[in-house]
Amino acid sequence: MHENSIHFHLEIFQKKISQGDKRVTKLWNVTFYAYHLLKPFCEFFS
Repeated sequence: MHENSIHFHLEIFQKKISQGDKRVTKLWNVTFYAYHLLKPFCEFFS
């Protein structure tokens, strides 16, 4: 449930950004990619 709500908010956030600055979009994509890379490590060590 919690995971789904996060993804829902992220989708809204991405839609807002896609209408805005492209540099912000690129920064967001990098952040999102890093989050997915680090997430398994966080779950492993928690």
